[in-house]
Amino acid sequence: MEQSLIFLYAAIKSAEDNVRGYDLKAQIFGIGYIFTIGVISNISKLDPNKVSFDTLTAILSWVIGITPIILFGAVLYPSRKTAPSLSHDHLDIKRLFFVNETHLNDIDIYLNRLESADFVKELAYEHLKLATLRDLKCKRFLGALWVSSLAFVLIFISQYYRAMS
Repeated sequence: MEQSLIFLYAAIKSAEDNVRGYDLKAQIFGIGYIFTIGVISNISKLDPNKVSFDTLTAILSWVIGITPIILFGAVLYPSRKTAPSLSHDHLDIKRLFFVNETHLNDIDIYLNRLESADFVKELAYEHLKLATLRDLKCKRFLGALWVSSLAFVLIFISQYYRAMS
C-alpha cells in the first residue's frame, strides 16, 4: 500500500506539473502571438498601396487575429473545478485530497470522512481527474498552435498578394 501511495503522489505531482506547464506555454505563446501580430501590422503599414477596408476585410482580420488569442485563453480556462468529471458513484470517493467547498465545507465531516477513507482510491481518483484536465489542456494548446500557424500563413499570403499586385 505504501508503494501505491508513493506512486500516486508522484503521478499527481507529474500531472499537476504538466497542467501548469500548459498554462505557462499558453500564456507565453498567447503574448508572443499578440506581439507578432503587432509587428506584422506595422509591416503592413509600409505598403504604399492602400487596401480598401471593407466589411469582409474587417471580419477576416478579426477572425484571423483574435481567434488564436481566444484559443490560447481557452487553455487557461479549464481548472480542476471545470475538468471533465469522472464517474465515482460506485467507488465511495470522498474527495478529500482536493477539497471543493460545494462538496465538503465542514471540518467535523471532513475529519469523519478522513478516518474511513481509502487513500489509494482517493488519490487514484484525483490522479485520473488531473490526467483528464492535462489531456484537455494539451488538446486545446495544440489546437491553438495550429490555428495561430494557419493565421500566420494566411497573413503571409495576403501580404504577399498585396505586394505582388
